Amino acid sequence: MKKIKHVTWLAGRRLSPIVTQTVDAVIRRAHRWNPYEYSAERYPHTFLASTTSMLVPGDVSRRVFCAWTGNNPMPAPRVRALESIRETLRAQEVVLITPENLGDWIVESDPLPEAYWNLSAVHRSDYLRVYIAHHYGGGWTDIKPLQHPWVDAFDMLERDPEAWLAGYSEVSHAAMADCGPILNRDLKLHFPALVGSCAYICRPHSPFTDEWLREVKARLAYFSAALRESPGEIRGQFIRYPVPYLGVFSAVYHPLQLKYLPHMRKCENLQPDFDADFRGVEEAAQR
Repeated sequence: MKKIKHVTWLAGRRLSPIVTQTVDAVIRRAHRWNPYEYSAERYPHTFLASTTSMLVPGDVSRRVFCAWTGNNPMPAPRVRALESIRETLRAQEVVLITPENLGDWIVESDPLPEAYWNLSAVHRSDYLRVYIAHHYGGGWTDIKPLQHPWVDAFDMLERDPEAWLAGYSEVSHAAMADCGPILNRDLKLHFPALVGSCAYICRPHSPFTDEWLREVKARLAYFSAALRESPGEIRGQFIRYPVPYLGVFSAVYHPLQLKYLPHMRKCENLQPDFDADFRGVEEAAQR
């Protein structure tokens, strides 16, 4: 139940968790009888129409990234969650990206866009997860306690060269961003086919990560002028902050999964512990 509350909160939905669960159950049954098949003709005027064909996906890195992009200290619940992540993922190197070490991970030929510095802390993290996925691959997790080690998931991805992204099953149709009427319908009706957004492992330099990063950059360029006027880090400015909450991540991440569904893999062990109390009081108040 708590994971449903989590995704409905993220998506800003007004449905109650019980109603959301009921709708999800109906969708899951329908999806089993009518699985998704991608057709480019359905989305002619979206970013899905642009295809990268020349990239060869790289090897899987056994490194897991997470990020704290704010200039404020990490609240104690998040510190405990990070400690839990390091304990659970003892077999991998866990890298916390912060403003202090961010430069160590920026590729010289692909600097951060100017608009990055005007994003909210949440959207900075969203941009970095795309950037890291493309240039470095490996794992990414939100700073939430994990439930299982990831060794088996890394092994699975390494054995399967056609696997570009692995993660837990998306938990609800309510986690889908607003992507326009046709995409909205397909994403909601086929959310059981998709990989969740809070934790995953991917190969670098795949067509999936390339198109993901390219589209997110285009969105930042679009919002650049408005972000200069109303940056996300200035207290009191969030009412005019121009970037939709899911507009830099889920609104690109999930549609691209539909396009490249044969390269997506499920591994339920990657799902974080949504029942854990991991947010500080001050952090929750800023959301």
